[in-house]
Amino acid sequence: MFRLKERKRVEAEVLVTGLPGFGRVGHVAANYLVEKFGLEPVAVLHSHLFPHLVAVDEKGLVRMLNNTFYYVEAERPFILVTGDVQPSIAPNTTPEPQHRYAEFMLGYAMDRGVKEIYTMAGIDIGPNRFTQGTGVVCAATDEEILERLVSLGCEVDRGGSISGIAGLLLGYAKEEGLKGACIMGKTSGQMTAHGDPGAAAEVLKVMSKLLGFEIDVKELEEASKEIEKVVRSVLTPPPQPQPQKAERPEKLDYII
Repeated sequence: MFRLKERKRVEAEVLVTGLPGFGRVGHVAANYLVEKFGLEPVAVLHSHLFPHLVAVDEKGLVRMLNNTFYYVEAERPFILVTGDVQPSIAPNTTPEPQHRYAEFMLGYAMDRGVKEIYTMAGIDIGPNRFTQGTGVVCAATDEEILERLVSLGCEVDRGGSISGIAGLLLGYAKEEGLKGACIMGKTSGQMTAHGDPGAAAEVLKVMSKLLGFEIDVKELEEASKEIEKVVRSVLTPPPQPQPQKAERPEKLDYII
């Protein structure tokens, strides 16, 4: 069900995930880290729980869908997990694949000395994303981590739920005595197709303070401005022409 190809065994006290999800916030953030830090995979995961398709690159070559693991040097070194997909969470499908994946990921983490898990994700604020901008919301396994995140500028998620691995992995982690939090960038469903680099930038600002690394997010912020323009143009209907009133001449000439 799971096939992990480990190129190099690494250990760390922190695991961070950034998988595709709402607004693709965590996915964009994780891939930006990979690109800017020039990270090389330490492990690649394939699974029967991933969608039944293959990816095709620009050259027309196929490959299996995967999740990729990286080791990130920081003040607090961490293992970063990102990839093409997470197990399906489509409507009318069983939630079992998500639970099995969360259990596997937790086992991997604990076997490598992980004590804290942070999941990067998105939270939907609808059209407000285009009028109020973005920001970061968090939910944690305990009050101590929650207070720390608030001190870093996060808002607290006051009730609700977190779907997918971003939430479920934390639930399983807490049951085993691990700590962690979900760091969610405020986004909108309309941003999912493009990804929300603006929300990803805000999440990375928090993560950099939390784990002690430097990252320049200007490229994400600039990309966000361009994508927001595109989305706004689609969401905003063109102005409708106003009916013109016929002008009545001051003097009427009748020809008989």
